[in-house]
Amino acid sequence: MKDYYRILEIHHEASLEVIKNTYRVLAAKYHPDKHVDKRKLWAAEQFREIAEAYEQLNDPTKRKEYDAEWQLTKPERKSAENKMDEEAYFYYRKGLDYFERAMGRRLLSTLIGLRVWDLKKALVNFRKVTESFPTSKYSEESAYHTLYTAMEVREYDGELLEQMENDFKHFLEYFSRSRWLDEIQLLYAKFLYLKRRSVQKSLQVLDEFITACTDSQLKREGEILLMMVQHAAKK
Repeated sequence: MKDYYRILEIHHEASLEVIKNTYRVLAAKYHPDKHVDKRKLWAAEQFREIAEAYEQLNDPTKRKEYDAEWQLTKPERKSAENKMDEEAYFYYRKGLDYFERAMGRRLLSTLIGLRVWDLKKALVNFRKVTESFPTSKYSEESAYHTLYTAMEVREYDGELLEQMENDFKHFLEYFSRSRWLDEIQLLYAKFLYLKRRSVQKSLQVLDEFITACTDSQLKREGEILLMMVQHAAKK
């Protein structure tokens, strides 16, 4: 049995007003038109489930019937959640293993491409978690490690750069309350400047970052990077 309350990210005692408002926010967030081609199918599935959950919970009669059955299936739901987290952890752990091995590679291994190979394998596993298990407890951490891993690859083509930019935007939008938010915003500014060679975009992100950042050390790093980007903009 699907947990419609979890799909809508609300408490099971939420009012109809909360249900309506949450639905509007999530429907806008997961609308397929707002996602790149690689994520459209995934977004469409999320959008469909959100609409299905809203249809069930927004109708008082349907909701009452659902709640009665929902109470009876708590153990079954818990088991399904645990299974999903176990599967997600398998790929998350593989991603970490590849990343740690890559970072421990010596110069010769780096020169013959083994380091990059490990990093790309790490990316595959981290993205497996974020795309196949987006509601698991490892999704946010995998999204975080995806970005740091991609920044270490150093061998970039147009497709990888496009994917990286989408990954950054995805994290900043979907994990807007993350404990790593300031860190990722600063990393995004570095990506735009160092990888994308987009000085103006980097300046914009840095201005917003420095204004909102509450971590003094990260803010100082941002200010130093801002001076570098401003210098580049004058050339």
